[in-house]
Amino acid sequence: MIKILFILFFGLLSLKGTSQKPFFDLLVSSHEPIDGNEVEMIPYRSGDLYGFVRPNKPKQVLIKPMYKVVQSVYLQGAIVDKGQGFGLVDSKNKILIPLEYGALTKDGDFFHAINYGSKEAEYPYHHFFYNLKGELVFSQEAKNEVAFGNNAYAWFDYQDAIIVKNTDGFAVSRFPKIKRQFCLGIHNNYTCFRTKLNDTTVYSAYTHLGDLAVEIPIVSIPWLKGFIELNEGFYLFESSPNNRTFRNEAGWIESYRARLSSFELKESSIVERGTIRIGDGKREVMGVINMKGDTIIPFEYSRIYTKVNRRYIAVEKESQKMVVLDESGLKLSEFDHSKMDFRQQLQVLNEPIAFFDGLAIARIPVLKGDSLASRYNAKDSTVYYFTYFNQKDETIIRLDPKYTFVGNFSDGLAAVADVAGNLGFINTKGEWAIEPQFKLTIPKYGFDANDIPKFKGGFAYIKSVKGYIDKQGRHYYDN
Repeated sequence: MIKILFILFFGLLSLKGTSQKPFFDLLVSSHEPIDGNEVEMIPYRSGDLYGFVRPNKPKQVLIKPMYKVVQSVYLQGAIVDKGQGFGLVDSKNKILIPLEYGALTKDGDFFHAINYGSKEAEYPYHHFFYNLKGELVFSQEAKNEVAFGNNAYAWFDYQDAIIVKNTDGFAVSRFPKIKRQFCLGIHNNYTCFRTKLNDTTVYSAYTHLGDLAVEIPIVSIPWLKGFIELNEGFYLFESSPNNRTFRNEAGWIESYRARLSSFELKESSIVERGTIRIGDGKREVMGVINMKGDTIIPFEYSRIYTKVNRRYIAVEKESQKMVVLDESGLKLSEFDHSKMDFRQQLQVLNEPIAFFDGLAIARIPVLKGDSLASRYNAKDSTVYYFTYFNQKDETIIRLDPKYTFVGNFSDGLAAVADVAGNLGFINTKGEWAIEPQFKLTIPKYGFDANDIPKFKGGFAYIKSVKGYIDKQGRHYYDN
């Protein structure tokens, strides 16, 4: 039996840019991070329009400002919009993909364009798939949004069937629609369905040729979205982001619940990590298992945070000490976290509690007797300051309490802003690499991933000025 690893879960394709139809949200303000190490053109804003210059050479104009939106930039070119639709242009302003689509995203080895009809249209989605040279491979009308992702096949809800096509656009299989059956998408090249039969829900997966690969009937369970086969006959089922249970082909239920964060939900992430953090609700402990179900990190922790850079930060249930673990569960260090507050990462940054560029963030109250206590009247109200510490529990940077926002390090720099929202960037020594000169407004429910001021490959997008800067603090915009 071929060992199958696949994931089933819902997720609408994240769209950037201006929709051509009224029932889609406008997302023109969100710019994807640009990696200056991989691109040949950097957006330069003049007034309300964007053009492009050479990386690290803001005076060398490649394309004069003419675009209303620059969504993202890749080695092949930039996804832009003049106001009539999204398309792709290269560094010489040659149009590779026509500027006429409601949305355009890079999807593996494809650029995936969509035009939208009305909600009432028989086929509200018209898909177009271009190769990396900008050549149209095929198009397809459908009732569903879809993308190839990491798969060699894509599915389309068309007429009275689910049609599966390969990357050349040829239909390789067709599944007639069945009452009370729902297509969960294609994962690891398997087309997956959920079918309701009386009091039984059947989860099934088919090869690209239409042959049945897996079928699991389960009686009286929550409305599950999908599952992953971790090992032969051993599955992780998902019903919601915080409700995942383990079952075998007979429907037997394992008491553990997976505790995956949004950073661990992608199919590629699970495969790359090879481990899953899970919780034992009865004992209120967490541990880590591998894809075979073997325990990698024992169930001795009240909390294990997301693995980043091969390290876990965890809290021991018995001692309540915070510890740093390697991938095998070996304790590398421990420290007292009783005064540490991690709400900045969880509520504002929406990022893992982990070490980035070797440093993690903690918010700590000003203690009585501290020289800052009288300065900030800490007796009357609690005042906090931010620190960056390493995995040896050594405080590397301690910031004045007037700095009420800090970001994780990326590319050797971290965003820091004071209570008035004056934003700059510090290096890993705590020195100002770019003096505060920008404005930052913290959203009520925290930042979206692409809106956090952060460097990648030498460039960062600053939302308040609608433009980019480099690590030397040079502006890629004028007013």
